[in-house]
Amino acid sequence: MRRALIVMAKDPRPGLAKTRLIPAIGAAAAAGLYRSFLQDVLDATALIRADRFIYGFPPESLPRLDEIGEARFRVRPQRGPTLSERMIAAFEECFAEGFGAVVMRNSDSPTLPALVLAEALDALEGGADLVLGPDRGGGYYLVGLRSAHPELFRGFAMSTRSVLDETMRRAANAKLRAFTLRPWLDVDTADDLAALRSELDPANQHAVHGRAPCPRTEAFLATLPAWSSVRGKSVPALVRPAADGDVQPNHDRALP
Repeated sequence: MRRALIVMAKDPRPGLAKTRLIPAIGAAAAAGLYRSFLQDVLDATALIRADRFIYGFPPESLPRLDEIGEARFRVRPQRGPTLSERMIAAFEECFAEGFGAVVMRNSDSPTLPALVLAEALDALEGGADLVLGPDRGGGYYLVGLRSAHPELFRGFAMSTRSVLDETMRRAANAKLRAFTLRPWLDVDTADDLAALRSELDPANQHAVHGRAPCPRTEAFLATLPAWSSVRGKSVPALVRPAADGDVQPNHDRALP
């Protein structure tokens, strides 16, 4: 069975990459962090026995993504007005080329080990129709198929906390054999980033074992301020509570 592995990627450009982190760390730092994520993700993905693809968005980002991929991936544009439609189009393109097991992963989980990707492909080769890797926010970091099923993705937003449950419900209605992988961290928000810091902290006895090495992510995180708690919310250390109780920027510090 021919195997394909897709990395869905964005242009690591300020204002486009990791927009939900921009209020916390700024557009330039969010883009730099995402580029580090992507480099580490591609390193882990390149270890897998499969034809490897980067599907990039927007289309003009392809030369930059090709450079980051270092000729280890075929780079193609994501096509469609929404993420759901772009996922459908990528799957259909691969199946039309004769692939029998296609796994699509995100570029926001830099610690996801290659072993999990191999497990997903093996599950499809073993007879599963659908493989899902749940993230901790109600979505998924990975989806794999043996054939095109646009009904699994079409007609609802992919960024909600009900994505995983809705996809499983649709798979059950279609009588698909589903295989679920272990949950993993997908970094979108400041709280997710705080969780990533904790997982990467060698002093943390609860740090994740067997994670993928992510040296670029760790090096970039070392340039960012730590997070602290203000009024029960996770905020960057360059923010401090003002006298009236509101959270105000600490202008005595600046991001690197």
